[in-house]
Amino acid sequence: LPFVLDERIPVIEGQLDGLPLRISIDTGSRAALTVHSPFARRQRLEQQKALAAPAINGWGVGGGLTSQAFRIDRLQLGAIAIDGVTADMYLGDKGAFANDETDANLGSGLLKAFVATFDYARQSLTLAPGPDGYQDDGYDRIGAWLNLADDDTLEVAAVTVDGPADQAGLKPGDHITALADQPVGSRSLADWRAWSRQLAPGVAVQLVLADGRSLSVVPRVLIPAR
Repeated sequence: LPFVLDERIPVIEGQLDGLPLRISIDTGSRAALTVHSPFARRQRLEQQKALAAPAINGWGVGGGLTSQAFRIDRLQLGAIAIDGVTADMYLGDKGAFANDETDANLGSGLLKAFVATFDYARQSLTLAPGPDGYQDDGYDRIGAWLNLADDDTLEVAAVTVDGPADQAGLKPGDHITALADQPVGSRSLADWRAWSRQLAPGVAVQLVLADGRSLSVVPRVLIPAR
């Protein structure tokens, strides 16, 4: 895949459900693909796609990134076609994802499926499929963004309005000590986030909070069907 450099960031050409788009490569992003707001508005994606409710879907130096998750039928990167990607759409007016110079940001959530080789001299990116191929990470099913606190608890940074966690009474600032009878320290933060994406819809899980409360959260699929 040929690329050009935008302030040392590789930018490639691709297609989202047949729509041409310019994609910046961001190995520091955990997301699969984040669509920029100018492209989303220009292509009327908000009207065409089934979007999850606004939620924190990423975290950086400046804090949380609010976006809306959706599913891509097919993402085309050169000769590589990837079906069923869970992506997110930024609809704000400020920040890097409101930039109109590129249309989307490709992160490690998708890149991890490949062995990526950057040849800066030739400005070429080679993507060789990894041993497991692409397996979509899915999307959070409890409606909460969790960060690891210094005391080995999970701090609730945000909850999705009317999501399962919100309905169970979980609030930003709460600290979780155990989930489904497992102490927070038994898994890494990345593993807990993966756990929240794999929960069975409709099967309640118990969260134990540092203040002694126990909450029953009923997971559900938060990206609506078309």
